Amino acid sequence: MKKVQKNHGFALVETLIVSAFVVSIFMLLYTNLVPMIGEYEKRENYDTVDNTYKSYFIKRLIENDSTFKCNETPTKIYDKATGCSGSFTRSDDYCNSLLSILNVDKIYITTYKGFNKTVNDDSTVNEYLNSMSGYTKSNNNTTNCRIIVKYEVKVDKEEESADARKAKDKYQFSTIGVNK
Repeated sequence: MKKVQKNHGFALVETLIVSAFVVSIFMLLYTNLVPMIGEYEKRENYDTVDNTYKSYFIKRLIENDSTFKCNETPTKIYDKATGCSGSFTRSDDYCNSLLSILNVDKIYITTYKGFNKTVNDDSTVNEYLNSMSGYTKSNNNTTNCRIIVKYEVKVDKEEESADARKAKDKYQFSTIGVNK
């Protein structure tokens, strides 16, 4: 006759220990992965390389104009709806066509202290400013202002899908220092 081993209790304990170990590994991965995905989504719309180059070009135009002044509260100096009015030391047609080509929706100018202020007419700019919560002035004394540029996301009509239609309402942002 065979002896019957009764190790059912050991198998249950072993299964529980392995399950607890697997669950703890998944929890560790989840807690580290979710913030990384959030940072990726933020970087997808904030300070992209293309927009930084566009902002640099706008910065150069603003530096050549003596009419722009920095305030601690972010001040709108361009709006797609109203267009340019004597901005950027060139004609209004030049300004409007240039900023249209660059897909600029709005431009704000502010001091470094103004980054903790809010913009009354645009919640998307406020979200961008909040994402830069710890932003402080660098040691470079020549830069005393920053411009915040809001870009429209353009979608090619042929490649338009359901996701692309949702992206029409999305904006991208960039900021750069201005010597004023």
